[in-house]
Amino acid sequence: MTLNKNIPYFDFLKGLAIIFVVGAHTVPKYDLTDISNIIPIILKDFCRCAVPLFLAISAYFMAQKDFSTRDKTIGFWRRYIPPIYIPCLIWAIAPCLTSYLDWGGELYHLHLLLRCNWYYFGILIIQFYLLLPFIANRVTIRWVVIAGVVTFCCNVAIYHFQLADFIFSYGPFPAWILYYVIGIWIAKNKPVYSIKWPLIATIISLTLDCVDSLVNFGWREYLLKIHTLPLCVILTLFSKQAQQLYNSNLITNSLARLGKMSFGIYLIHYYILRHLIWTMPTDSWSIKWSITILLSIAVILCIKLIVPRKIATNLLGFRG
Repeated sequence: MTLNKNIPYFDFLKGLAIIFVVGAHTVPKYDLTDISNIIPIILKDFCRCAVPLFLAISAYFMAQKDFSTRDKTIGFWRRYIPPIYIPCLIWAIAPCLTSYLDWGGELYHLHLLLRCNWYYFGILIIQFYLLLPFIANRVTIRWVVIAGVVTFCCNVAIYHFQLADFIFSYGPFPAWILYYVIGIWIAKNKPVYSIKWPLIATIISLTLDCVDSLVNFGWREYLLKIHTLPLCVILTLFSKQAQQLYNSNLITNSLARLGKMSFGIYLIHYYILRHLIWTMPTDSWSIKWSITILLSIAVILCIKLIVPRKIATNLLGFRG
């Protein structure tokens, strides 16, 4: 697999990931101690895998870039950072100004614009783009272990000191570095392993989470919130066996198409949520989830029909 080749399987994975991103932002409050809510509990857990999966996919492809010279490194930054930051900045202006006005118009709150407010993932991926040239050719299994320890410690600190708002505002890369490093390691080493081991680990993680939700042993607060499940899911989906199981059909092709539009959906779905979904009288997760995705796609397609292609792609982030 080469970097420039479009690989439908990974577009398919991005399609799944963006669905889970939207799912995470539309999930209602469920009684996690009710056995009848077991399916929503499982789906909510998978939604937590969306950002790690996007990071691993990005690392998998970007790690194959050439960073052998200073000019190539700077060229990489110039090529890939603006297409992420500029659309995030443009789409962040409205929610930032709204927050600015809601909070009395204090100039201090304009700092929200600098951190892209809702769009922390943009800041997060830019940090990894800046870091990538220095680690792309150095990642070994030892680096993976160290990254795992760093992510573990960061997430324990996040839970202990209640830093979730900081994490989802500024997206500091140490809290997510495990998933980017694992993507680099897989890209560079092409490991061959049986899918059954990460799949078994995924089932165990889900089982522990579900049992703890029903019985409240406290496991999920200290074990599962350190993101063991996303790692298991990434290793499962990136295995050679999983890729070989992929078949092109109507469903997978539709998800692959969705994956190509994933950045645009990520950018636009906030507006759908704020102005429609969050004010809907229904608490149905499936309805809010599906409507948000469908309306996001519709808005993107309509804008692309009206706006010149370069503006839609380079400024608004509507690709694919």
